[in-house]
Amino acid sequence: MQGPAPIPVFRPSYLTDGLEFQGSLVESPANVFYQRVKASRASISAQGSGRFQFQWRSVSDNLLMSPTVMLRFRLEIRSPVVWNQVLQYIAVKGVRGPRLLAGRTETQTYNAAVAAAECGACDPPAICFADGDAFTSCCSSINLSFNGTSLALNRTNYFWRDYMRTQISSDDAARIYKSAGGAYDQGDAVGVCVPNYGAAATAVYGAVARQTHCQAGLTQDSGIAERCKTLYALLQPQPTAANGGTRILQVSYPVPVAPLNPWRGYSVPSTSPYKATPLAIPHLSAGGIDFLIEDFNKSFIRRLGQNDPVAASNTYSDGNDVGDLGVSFVADSAELELKYFRLAHTRALKESYRFNVWQAQTFLGELPPAGATKGHDANGRMLIVGKDPSTSTGGAAPRAQGIGSSTISYDEADRTWSVQFPTINLAQVPSFLLISAPRLNSQYSHAGTFQAKQAVKNTSANLYIKSIRLQVNNAQGHIDKTSAESAHQETFIMSERLFEMTRENSGSHYFKEGGFRLWRDKCMAVLLSSAQFAPGLMVSDGVAYPINVDITLELQNRNVEVTALALQGEAVHQCVADEIKAQAQCTAIFTKIILATTETSATTNAMNYPLDSAERILNSAGSMR
Repeated sequence: MQGPAPIPVFRPSYLTDGLEFQGSLVESPANVFYQRVKASRASISAQGSGRFQFQWRSVSDNLLMSPTVMLRFRLEIRSPVVWNQVLQYIAVKGVRGPRLLAGRTETQTYNAAVAAAECGACDPPAICFADGDAFTSCCSSINLSFNGTSLALNRTNYFWRDYMRTQISSDDAARIYKSAGGAYDQGDAVGVCVPNYGAAATAVYGAVARQTHCQAGLTQDSGIAERCKTLYALLQPQPTAANGGTRILQVSYPVPVAPLNPWRGYSVPSTSPYKATPLAIPHLSAGGIDFLIEDFNKSFIRRLGQNDPVAASNTYSDGNDVGDLGVSFVADSAELELKYFRLAHTRALKESYRFNVWQAQTFLGELPPAGATKGHDANGRMLIVGKDPSTSTGGAAPRAQGIGSSTISYDEADRTWSVQFPTINLAQVPSFLLISAPRLNSQYSHAGTFQAKQAVKNTSANLYIKSIRLQVNNAQGHIDKTSAESAHQETFIMSERLFEMTRENSGSHYFKEGGFRLWRDKCMAVLLSSAQFAPGLMVSDGVAYPINVDITLELQNRNVEVTALALQGEAVHQCVADEIKAQAQCTAIFTKIILATTETSATTNAMNYPLDSAERILNSAGSMR
């Protein structure tokens, strides 16, 4: 007979003697090589489309390669308005700087003896990187050739920004993409008191003066402020430029296609596919990388500031207030940097290896309508659903913007877009599904404008998923839309459930700043594991089980902002309604892909257990206590 289980005894740490000293040795490589590969083709057009191609061979046999591969290139950026460190570091409306007439050189603009009539409150350009990994979010395809085998990430311009935010914290993103992106928008602006230096000294303490001359302001979003400072710190002057405001930017970017790992050494969630990728890559004898780029100029570098086109001020030379920000690729500047390690003579590589990599497949919903239908305006942008009881945005004249109470009402009438994906057919259950409706990269703009919308519509944003219906093989247990009864309450409960389900598959950092508010109103993306979106099938990822996925979304635009980049109207502070033209996407992420490699070849295969074998394994595990 089995006796009773022993009672566990716990010993507190202060009653132990701890670990005794144990000697250790550290192995070092025999040699370290850096290989720089010039691009066989590298170009970016004025419209923002382009292509980078690289091919290389290993510098020797029997080497290990670092999984961090860096792409480096240079950009020429020209601002048509005054662009200096003061305006970039204090990138809020009202910062004081030079205000010279057109025709002056950059040197004249920055003259130390600035006359009182030639300076004052400016509208800063607020030029910065896009948030997160800005370069991958501009690529329609990144293809890695590994000993002749193709490994690719496609349509990253639709899903990568949302997926990366679930994997990497804002602080780590700022370190990893220090020269190709940076910290996320935090949504942490707060109100502050702003002195009015125009108030009469004798009337400071009067009641009328307090009402007339006391002002309020808003701090800059810390993520935008950090990216503005980061970009300017990387710039170099362009002495040969004919006009002022031209700088050279050095871009440095880690390639994300597995088995390459851009986040090596950084904290990632346990569900991250990069957690199982190799720490060093053997047998990469012949390689190549091909980048296809779309809408690069407008989406990689963002212009968030506004300008005053009424007066001929804030201009360099023959530039003008409403001119576009100029972003162009410096020819012959693209190169790859690879790092190799030669092992000590006592060590040798195996003949073959099997590594874990991952791949993704993205499916797109319908395009925005061309006319004012399905909750859109005439330009295909979603109508706004605000938070106030009424809408009052001021007069129609440009200089009348901000006159009135500046509120945007909570009005859902005819402002919901129902999107149904064509049936998604997959050969097996994916590890994760990522669903979102991001702003199209083609909608960003570099043109100068007096409108406050410039500061909002050029930031990354998604539509709000009001409801979702996700069904797999018509199985029970699917995610369904809410009922019509108590619609407002039910939609909140649905959003709350989706947020918590996404957090289960993300790191603890996920929307630590901004929380549920920022996620729902501006950056909503849903990441579901196979156990969450297909519980009724009783199968998991890695099983040979074809599925059909049907998804229907109800989308709204809820991004109403108050921004320090364009804070004050003529009479009141402004609510800014974002103009989002978006396309829904669903990305199936497969994390159980096997890369088998030798010195001369490589193959990829998906983990693909037969259904009966998987059921037997699951049943056997279920019978065990």
